[in-house]
Amino acid sequence: MSKNIPSKIAILVNKSARQGTAGKEWSRIRKEVLNYFPAKTLIIEYETPYDIDKALENMYLNEGVDGFVSAGGDGSINIVLNALMNLKDKFKKQFFLGGIALGSSNDFVKPSKTWINSIPIKIDWKNNQLTDLGFISFKDINGNETTKYFLINASLGITAQANYLFNKPNKILAKLKQYWVQGAILYAALKTILTYKSYDAILEYNGEKKAIELSNLAVIKSPYISGNLKYEQDIKCNDHFFGLNYCDDLSRFDLVVTLYELMKGKFKVSSKKKTFKIKSLDITPQDFVPIETDGEICLGKEICFRVIPEEIYVMGN
Repeated sequence: MSKNIPSKIAILVNKSARQGTAGKEWSRIRKEVLNYFPAKTLIIEYETPYDIDKALENMYLNEGVDGFVSAGGDGSINIVLNALMNLKDKFKKQFFLGGIALGSSNDFVKPSKTWINSIPIKIDWKNNQLTDLGFISFKDINGNETTKYFLINASLGITAQANYLFNKPNKILAKLKQYWVQGAILYAALKTILTYKSYDAILEYNGEKKAIELSNLAVIKSPYISGNLKYEQDIKCNDHFFGLNYCDDLSRFDLVVTLYELMKGKFKVSSKKKTFKIKSLDITPQDFVPIETDGEICLGKEICFRVIPEEIYVMGN
């Protein structure tokens, strides 16, 4: 563990997370959360849309804040991460990141070791660990070169498509997200499987180049991918590697079987299902495809993944 600790901490509460129910959960645990932190800790409660970039820049540059706790879901912490990394790249000032699980999946805090009133937390600001980041670059639909960072995992194929549906829910899915998250995840996955078609892509990793019919592909820094879905690959937060797990031209039945396996924490390697440890990956689909990073979705092609070793400090749990 690092002996470094933040000088000043801000808690960023996304009250819009989990279909607007995060604010109620925050009210339930607010007092106990604050007991973990120094008296000068800032509390920023917001609802989307909100100019989080501007708020973070002010705290980071003008208010001496270098410890940031995102109270929301994985998407909330990914937005905070990317805003802070853009500042860090420019001003070369380190920061510390923690999380309070008020969202739908909350893979960032897994495996959960500490809870407040049944809410998992990762806010031990006195015990921080240098952690790898995932970096992705791609060409967006406007032809611009775009870059993003991620802490947990990224995906293409059916997982990315299901995440897109999960983030743009119909009435049924919206209700499930509020009251039964695992049911919402399964609903989105099965609904996507019914209409999904694999697409041509070329993968380059570990000195190899392969043409596949991409059904699903996960690039992981944590084996936890959504709800209770989990890969069995042994990937550490600071081992300088990604886990690569991909499916080549699976039938709908095989996709359902794979979903069931992941619910059991398994991913059975076969002629069409592969798993590797990698440090970089280039993906060339024929057209623009959905790309998921920590639950956030964008469209891109000419996609490159890289590991950035031990880049930021993450609070303990």
